[in-house]
Amino acid sequence: MAQLVTEQGDPPIVYPLTEGDNCIGRNDILNDIVIKDPYISRQHAMVKFTNNEYVIHDFNSQSGVFVNGQKVGLKVLKDQDKIKLGNTTLIFYLKNKFKESGEDNPENATDRTAVLKKK
Repeated sequence: MAQLVTEQGDPPIVYPLTEGDNCIGRNDILNDIVIKDPYISRQHAMVKFTNNEYVIHDFNSQSGVFVNGQKVGLKVLKDQDKIKLGNTTLIFYLKNKFKESGEDNPENATDRTAVLKKK
């Protein structure tokens, strides 16, 4: 399964991606991935799995979506692309790069956000 992993923070935060729509934004009701960055819109972008690839789509956000430094509206993601939303940088991994900390113990797992350990 693909992941978005925060570049900032120790440990980083992982956001597992589903094979469908993965909405990203500040609002915890409207989005699958919630990032509390004041420069991210309430509903900022979506990463969608379609035709065997992940595509990021900007929802006309005020601060935009940048992939590897280029502003994009719609872009197919490649392994280890750097995605900047507001002041947050995420790294896209096509395969699981990190093990979720709650994976071995479901009682410790969180809904969509997990603290990670390197495999």
